Amino acid sequence: MPTYLRIIRYVRPYWAALTGSLLCIFFYTIFSSISLISILPFLDVIFYGTQTSKASAAPVPSPELTPTVSRVSEQIKQKIYGFVLGEGQRGALLRLCALIVILILCKNIFDYLQAYLMAHVEQGVIMDLRNDMYRHLHELSLGYFSRTRTGQLISRVTNDVTLVNGGISAGFVTLIKNPLLIIAYLGIAFALSWKLTLAALTILPMSLAIIGAIGLRLRRVSTLSQAKMADLTSVLQETITGVRVVKAFAMEDYENRNFKHESHA
Repeated sequence: MPTYLRIIRYVRPYWAALTGSLLCIFFYTIFSSISLISILPFLDVIFYGTQTSKASAAPVPSPELTPTVSRVSEQIKQKIYGFVLGEGQRGALLRLCALIVILILCKNIFDYLQAYLMAHVEQGVIMDLRNDMYRHLHELSLGYFSRTRTGQLISRVTNDVTLVNGGISAGFVTLIKNPLLIIAYLGIAFALSWKLTLAALTILPMSLAIIGAIGLRLRRVSTLSQAKMADLTSVLQETITGVRVVKAFAMEDYENRNFKHESHA
């Protein structure tokens, strides 16, 4: 957590782009939910005609006879059907098709803007982090460079810093975008059928256990992968800088086998 908080400090200069990205996530969630709901009257018109809109306009039953979730669901359907549907099946289908296209277009526009703004933040943070790391290298003692392979230092500045990109996305996009979508979709699901939704959620504990186990393993493997990438970069750097020695002693085959071994690892 302290390391992550240190990385978060690099985001401060890009707060405007980050705020815009978060706003786009909010609007993306709204349009994504509405586009999902708009499928319901579309299917009703196809299979039942416009009679559904008339039936939905009937008075809502009294609270004593209807559960709260059902009343809310009926009220939502009434408003949607009354706003979109009219007399005539053909006209209703045309309006619904146009509405669905507009909603999906708006949803994808906000999704694109969110990704564009977040990419600006990510690349800016990576640039600042690389500059600070390079500046820090010049402040280290000669003993540190004697103990550390040059390829490892290059890998730190190039490969390892790139992983920060995924960390920023996970912190500001995945942890905000996905929970919002889950809340919105669960609300729609409960409004449609709370019994089926609860039945579907019974597999949630097992899914979380499996995902958690896989996530822990991926973290260990990812750490090992970065260490092996540093070794590969070291071999590449040593071979290129010492290419005259390699050719002088006809060691090309040996270096090829060495690089192939490190690449496989």
